[in-house]
Amino acid sequence: MRKRTVVRVAVAVGALLVALVGASTDRAALGPGSPGWGDPFFPLAGNGGFDVLHYGLTLDYTPSTNRLAGTNVITARATQDLSRFDLDLRGFTITQLLVNGVAATFSRDGQELIVTPRTGIRSGTSFTVTVGYAGVPEVITDPDGSIEGWVPTADGAFVVGEPQGSPG
Repeated sequence: MRKRTVVRVAVAVGALLVALVGASTDRAALGPGSPGWGDPFFPLAGNGGFDVLHYGLTLDYTPSTNRLAGTNVITARATQDLSRFDLDLRGFTITQLLVNGVAATFSRDGQELIVTPRTGIRSGTSFTVTVGYAGVPEVITDPDGSIEGWVPTADGAFVVGEPQGSPG
């Protein structure tokens, strides 16, 4: 009888340790990715905390109204434990925002779309972000006077992505 009690106590202690270790892992400090790469000319360009592996864009553009509706599916890998991360996006109304197929919350701060997934993302983990958006794209004028972004023309539009056109 004593042997069974010792075994039960050992199993109970083991289960408690597993639960405590699991709880501490779930509560490990996660942090936000940075809002930019720190470029001296464009400090908010790019974002930290993850590397993009693939962008998949689906666009619907109506030249007569200059209205663009799109969906961007981003596949990325976290380079740090993330509680939230930023994407560069100027203007547009967000119509959908999913992280790994689950609705995520977001806020805006200038060109930064700040995404907070329902659960944190561990370093080294691949994840997908789906952003649906709609609106009239902005034409961006750089300090040197050049224009970029989505530039409407008489028969459609052309796009200049670098260095600051892509977020618009």
